Amino acid sequence: MPLQMNRDVFITCAVTGSGGTQDRSPHVPRSPKQIAESAIAAAKAGAAIVHCHVRDPETGVASRRLDLYREVTERIRDAEVDVVLNLTAGMGGDIYAEADYVMTNTPGMLTAMGRMMTELGVKPEIEAFDTGHLWYAKELVRLGVLESPALVQLCMGVPWGAPDDLNTFMAMVNNVPQDWTFSAFSLGRNQMAYAAAAVLAGGNVRVGLEDNLWLDKGVLATNAQLVERSVTIIENMGARVIGPEEVRKKLGLTKRAPVAKA
Repeated sequence: MPLQMNRDVFITCAVTGSGGTQDRSPHVPRSPKQIAESAIAAAKAGAAIVHCHVRDPETGVASRRLDLYREVTERIRDAEVDVVLNLTAGMGGDIYAEADYVMTNTPGMLTAMGRMMTELGVKPEIEAFDTGHLWYAKELVRLGVLESPALVQLCMGVPWGAPDDLNTFMAMVNNVPQDWTFSAFSLGRNQMAYAAAAVLAGGNVRVGLEDNLWLDKGVLATNAQLVERSVTIIENMGARVIGPEEVRKKLGLTKRAPVAKA
């Protein structure tokens, strides 16, 4: 597909992630209160979407506790700021060996999760770490497991996935159907470079402490600062940063009220 710059760009902020970064920066939020406050600050800085994991409030280690997700969600919804919530569906099927782990997502697991999300009316964000993931995503749409047009996050520079060189990035972009919406990011020092590359290639932007801890050499960042810098890059390229209401229209999302407590 020919390059066509995106003129109306949304920013996703990946607020905390699940990696072992909690002791590498004081700005990595741990508790639901800290995660929510960081997400709200990112939204005020220009992020239309916040991508949230949760952590054990005491240790900072990644957690799957539903009560922590519920608290983060309620705190963000109760805030006087509008933002699209994107809760991780990762951290499942881990296999541990040699002090490391791999995340297993078999075709059957992905199909089951995809059907569940579709039936619940949830629009999944498909994280693609290589071209094969895009191949399978298109197959899930063909089978009716996922609805089209889909939303894809191109994950560049993650170890043992697609490297963050521009040739590989464009191979990923060229495997995204033209009617789908994609966003992209890279890790560490290349985070802001890929904010520009994603816009130029027709996509949207993801930044945040899940992927990069630094604002400048020797300067630790906050989520809001990373969002602010990406806003500057996008606007200096002649594009416009869009907010959550426009994102909902673009992606066909419905803003739902919080579920009533029993």
